[in-house]
Amino acid sequence: MSRMHVFFDESGDYAFPADRFDCYVQAAVICPDSALASAEAFVRDRCVAWDLEELHAHQLSAEQLHEVAHFLSDGPIELCVQLTDTALTTPKVIQSCRMDQAAAYERSIKNYRRSGGTDPDVEADLRAHIKKAGLSSQISDGEFVHATLLVDGTVQAIQRALYTYGADEWREDFREFRFIIDGKLSGKKSAGEKYLSSKMVDLIAGSKRHSFSWRPEWREAPAHPWVERFCFNGNVELDPLFEHGLQFAPSHYYAGLQLADAVAFIVRRSVTAPTEDIVGCYQLLGRRLADRKGNCFVVARLPAGTRDQQPLLRYQPLAKAADRDELGGPEQ
Repeated sequence: MSRMHVFFDESGDYAFPADRFDCYVQAAVICPDSALASAEAFVRDRCVAWDLEELHAHQLSAEQLHEVAHFLSDGPIELCVQLTDTALTTPKVIQSCRMDQAAAYERSIKNYRRSGGTDPDVEADLRAHIKKAGLSSQISDGEFVHATLLVDGTVQAIQRALYTYGADEWREDFREFRFIIDGKLSGKKSAGEKYLSSKMVDLIAGSKRHSFSWRPEWREAPAHPWVERFCFNGNVELDPLFEHGLQFAPSHYYAGLQLADAVAFIVRRSVTAPTEDIVGCYQLLGRRLADRKGNCFVVARLPAGTRDQQPLLRYQPLAKAADRDELGGPEQ
């Protein structure tokens, strides 16, 4: 069965120091099954040519990063990025967001009881998530922010696939979605990864900010695989969309993870330590980063964060792409 692959990696340690500015980037590489072989061949050939076991962006020269960026800029792989920083996501903001999420789980318990629910295992699971959301001893602040933003990043990546790969040549790639994330630990999931694995669908379903749009003609017979597989009465069914869950894997397992690492690295360096070479790589990526409005990334703010626009000024030079290339999706 053909499928759409979405690979995620990040740049930055999500430490949120109080004494200096830092920026954290999550990148998604969206790759239809029909384009996967070319991505794998590129990474494999570059590893051989550069005598590397895998591509780690921080180990690559400016020329090598430029070659990766040039490959990605030609498509048909699509890129989607969001970022946050220490000015927007302060410890106070993180704590407030955690308390809000814990309170939402508490409300879920009350609603469950009102609806007649009596299964103690359901309540026990919700109470466990209250602790995970509310206590940094259960999940660190960095992991909590990473997981929270990855929910938004996943929705953004799915929507990007919907409006980018609208042409019939990509039709069969919508039979299935696979979500592959660079794993933090070897052989097991971190606390944040366990939390995200168990609550991704609930967190998407429970937010009014998360919705999807697609071409109206996809509903016409014969129905597009997206409509056939994942839609019911005009609504997206999340359970079949995430039927394979989230896969956390070492980066050397997947070329897509190595490419996502390069994208996140280039974007973050363009913010924190821009050089002519890095900005040149970023400008190449802009052809695949930009959405239909030309925006190259989303500056992510937690719900409890500041609405002040001043911290966003630093991103203005990078925010827009001059030459978005189209692959054939619906107008937005």
